[in-house]
Amino acid sequence: MEGESGHGRPLDRMILEKGYNLYNVNNLKLARFREIFPGPAKTDSLDVRKILELFHLKDHLPLAKDVLQEVPRIPPVNERLKRQDLGSGTGR
Repeated sequence: MEGESGHGRPLDRMILEKGYNLYNVNNLKLARFREIFPGPAKTDSLDVRKILELFHLKDHLPLAKDVLQEVPRIPPVNERLKRQDLGSGTGR
C-alpha cells in the first residue's frame, strides 16, 4: 500500500492493532534493484515479488540492506498528545 502525506497512517494503525508487523519499503532501493535485475513491466503484484526477492537477499547484497524498515507502533501518549494538539486549533 502506498500512502502519501500521512494518508496511510489510519490503515497502518489498524494493521498494527491486529498484531501484524508492518514494514515500509525503501522505494529508491527497490528502483535500483529493478534497474540491476530487470523483469516484466511494473505492476503491484510484480513489485511485491521484487520486494520479497530483495528482502531475501538482504544478507548477501549490499543494495538490499535496510530495504524494509519496520513501522513501529505509535505510543499511546503520542496519540493523545496529537489529538490534544489538533483540538487546540493551533496546529502546533
